[in-house]
Order: sequence, then structure tokens, then C-alpha cells
Amino acid sequence: MVKHQTALFRLYRLEQIAARSGVILSRSTLADWVGRLGVALEPLAERLAWHLRQRDSLHADEPPVSQLDPGNGKTKKAYLWAYRSNDLQPRPQDPRLQLPSRPEWPA
Repeated sequence: MVKHQTALFRLYRLEQIAARSGVILSRSTLADWVGRLGVALEPLAERLAWHLRQRDSLHADEPPVSQLDPGNGKTKKAYLWAYRSNDLQPRPQDPRLQLPSRPEWPA
């Protein structure tokens, strides 16, 4: 799922990659995993949205992406939404969200 999200691999490509390693994964299984991952990450998305709404300004971007159009065998234009706050404002002091700049990994 990491490759699907970070490298924007299509599910059919992940299916092919797995098959080359002898692993049978159907696209429906992969799609189910993507859906479950989205549900599992919902609390994190809500918490991040809450923090964004605490700021005085909010920046948004809507880059276009191709989305499959079932039944047509084509793609249609869709949009992803990206939000961020202003880095010049003081950061909230919530210790659960602070990470060291370089995490110390156990030996």
C-alpha cells in the first residue's frame, strides 16, 4: 500500500508486481486494503484538520489527477486537495505531535 500511495502505482501494476514474485493478489483485494487503510487513518486526518483550523490562515491546492471512469474504459479529470497552514505562525504546543528532527533508533 505504501507504493500505491507514495509512487502513485495503479492497483493493476501492484497486482503485476506481486505476481512476478509468485504472490497472487487480486485488484479487489488491494482495493479492499486501500479502503480499510483509509478508514483506519480517518482519526489522524481529523486530528490534522483540527490543527489546521486553529490557524489564522489556510492554504489549499487542488492538483488534477486522472481517475478511472468505470464502464467507459477511460479516465476523467479529478482533483486531490492539499491543505497547509502558515509556517510563520507559532506552532501549537501539543507534545503528542512533536517529533525530534532526527529520531534515535534503537541499536
